[in-house]
Amino acid sequence: MAVAEEVESIVQLPSEPKQIPTATKIRSTLLMSSQKTLREEELFTAYEAALPSEHRDAILHLTTPAWLDIELGMSHYTACDRLGLSPIRIGEVGQRVGMHAQGTFLGVALAIARGAGATPWTAMKQARRIWERAFVGGAIGVNRVGPTEARVDVFALPIARIDYCRHALRGLLQGVTSLLTKSAHVREIPLVPRDDDRMSFKITWV
Repeated sequence: MAVAEEVESIVQLPSEPKQIPTATKIRSTLLMSSQKTLREEELFTAYEAALPSEHRDAILHLTTPAWLDIELGMSHYTACDRLGLSPIRIGEVGQRVGMHAQGTFLGVALAIARGAGATPWTAMKQARRIWERAFVGGAIGVNRVGPTEARVDVFALPIARIDYCRHALRGLLQGVTSLLTKSAHVREIPLVPRDDDRMSFKITWV
């Protein structure tokens, strides 16, 4: 007989999932970090060509931290998706995005990683703070399902509809977790029924 998981909430949702407002803004630093990695991976020319004409100038001329309409994030990640990279390669790109100093996620993660005795749980407790620096609307929840196992749930995020975004976030979560432990593994949990604006991940580490 299977033993039910003992779930402990680490980061609670601000409201019931159906009441969470859809994300309407994304921080420009997320796109800037992604673009920096695409340049390093020699993918930027193909990415630039894949951008829709109506958003190309706005996306290519990001220079300072700012809130952008989520439509620009959709255009950015759709262009990335059109590069045709494998899920493994996208995950690797996502890990590298998390390593850039201007990245929304990295600033908090590195500060935590430098603290004595920090663990992945230390970082995960900052998930809402990190989210609110990256998006206006939507939400993230974190549950402990084992001593070194967590479930991360993302709600009401339109860019979750794009496969590239899902694989990149998986890689980013793995990269940030790896800063605080010997090794980490992240997999996406298929949702039934499917919700295009929601993602769930299981994170394990040693």
